[in-house]
Amino acid sequence: MSEPTATPKVVAYATLTGIGLLAAVVFGNVAIVARAAPFGFALVIGLLAPVAPLPEVRLSLDASQLVEGSRATIALELSAPTAIARWDVTLNVPAGLSTQGPTGWSLRLDAGSPAVIEVPITADHYEQFSVRPATTNVAGLFGILGRSEERRGG
Repeated sequence: MSEPTATPKVVAYATLTGIGLLAAVVFGNVAIVARAAPFGFALVIGLLAPVAPLPEVRLSLDASQLVEGSRATIALELSAPTAIARWDVTLNVPAGLSTQGPTGWSLRLDAGSPAVIEVPITADHYEQFSVRPATTNVAGLFGILGRSEERRGG
């Protein structure tokens, strides 16, 4: 399992908090602290809040071979042991295959309730293809920490 990593919001929130507190001291104005405090509060809470583990992803393809112009369906089966408030999934479709729908989703997933996404694909030309892993991202509270990983199908 991947460890949570800091997002660019950590630097932004810390910078805004630091500048606000420094400005309050320099200008002797307590009201500036009131503008900086929410960023510091969000930073501390976001760093202390747990980040949900990455859910399981299983990729399957309904055809083992495609010829130019033929169609198949990639199925992504998504499941998680805990509820996920926001989970970003991106299917990496190799060059030479095209899709008629989206290849990226932002989902809410309930614990123990698997979801299935089916993506129709078309072979643009004759070549050997392999289904690439799906990229998954789970953000923590306020988007301060997150987990990200490429997950291969099961």
